[in-house]
Amino acid sequence: MQQEAFWRPSTASCSQFRVSTTNFITLNVEKNNEIIRELRASKRLFEDPEFPADDTSLTYAHKKLNYKWLRPKELDADPEFVKDGFSRFDINQGELENCWILAAVAAITQRPDLLSQVILPDQTLSGAGYCGAFRFRFRPFGREVEIMVDDRLPTKDGQLVYAAAHEGEYWVCLLEKALAKLHGCYESLIGGLELEAMADLTGGVCELIPFKREDGAKVLENIKYCLSKKLSAGAATHTEILGENLESLGLTSGHEYIVTGTVQIPHNGKLVDLIRICNPWGPLSEFEWRGKWNDNDPRWTPEQMKLAGLVKQDDGENWMELSDFMKFFEFLTVLHLARNLDNGVTGAEWNGKYIYGEWYPGQKIDEFFEDNTFLTNFCDGSNQDGVATVVISLEEPGQRNIPLEKRRFSVKAVDIYKGANCLRRPVYQVAQHPEDNQRSVVFRVSLPPGDYTVVPQTESPLNGKRLEFLLRIYTES
Repeated sequence: MQQEAFWRPSTASCSQFRVSTTNFITLNVEKNNEIIRELRASKRLFEDPEFPADDTSLTYAHKKLNYKWLRPKELDADPEFVKDGFSRFDINQGELENCWILAAVAAITQRPDLLSQVILPDQTLSGAGYCGAFRFRFRPFGREVEIMVDDRLPTKDGQLVYAAAHEGEYWVCLLEKALAKLHGCYESLIGGLELEAMADLTGGVCELIPFKREDGAKVLENIKYCLSKKLSAGAATHTEILGENLESLGLTSGHEYIVTGTVQIPHNGKLVDLIRICNPWGPLSEFEWRGKWNDNDPRWTPEQMKLAGLVKQDDGENWMELSDFMKFFEFLTVLHLARNLDNGVTGAEWNGKYIYGEWYPGQKIDEFFEDNTFLTNFCDGSNQDGVATVVISLEEPGQRNIPLEKRRFSVKAVDIYKGANCLRRPVYQVAQHPEDNQRSVVFRVSLPPGDYTVVPQTESPLNGKRLEFLLRIYTES
């Protein structure tokens, strides 16, 4: 990377941390409460004027698709919002290429405390409480927003076009619709990374961890870390592997999965590590792992099946050997939560700080360092290993409201300096590749405990526009 593309310091004094932990902004709550009260009083069903049941809600270009919008009661004799609790097995991907979202949703179904922050309680498709309105909360750019949608869903030939209802449950379809409204249309949900969806759903920081085949022990450690927090790790397959046909093995190339379990079983006098993967395409998918340790592999003994909790059914979930996982997958997505920021969710082990700032054209170097240098303490946590581990995220607002080919994100970088006044030579630097074109850069670094100055940077010039940024720093607690 051309380092000259970024502002770099000569000398400057560092400003103290100016950070608020109350940057969450909940929108529309009272407005939505009032709408629901009026609907129930008048016994009318909600028709969302902001996201109408027509072609303008489907694609950027408002392409005429001739879909018929129907409510669940017009599709099922006895529809329900949710039956017997939320489950990853409820999820069935439709025609949209949005596995990155559904994988994230599947992951947080295992954490009721996280899911309850996204899906408001006591929502129903029947009885006196039903009024055709459904509410969800998301956290794009770290700011909480409430989205309310009606329950009219696009159909073709009497079938749902997008996320399918599993056994008459509609929570996934309506959650997907709320995300489409958040970003402007259903087409806006095509293509992405699970880390983006996970961050928007939870408000946490998501780290993408690439790996090589020989990194099995490290990958297994990261997966076990996630599972210990009752979080599924995300995992993505390679787009292409020389000499391998992934589809013949029941895998899809360039596809987002979640990892839901690990187990070590005895086999032929050795211990074998297995990884359990779940496909967000769901039980309706024809894609099930067909390699070693698939559901019908004759290797399985009754004892091994009991140890792994194996249930032989077409549910989109399968065990595979760690060596195969390392061969066919290329990176993990790991969610980090801060106990002081993420509404008291369980399992959070970081202390977090949110800093909102702004870059602007013509900004002088002294103004830049006055506004955009942040002093914080990297501390050794409870493990007392003499090393301070920190997760840092630098993000700009998303651009899903415009078509993919028009999205242009700045190239972002972060410099870390030791102390408050020593800004000559950074002790750590990270920068995006110019071709990444992603809204955020996230990294983990381990340094000796102490005070450090964090400097978020971007390309100069900024195409003549101001650019807001969100810097998140998660330190050991």
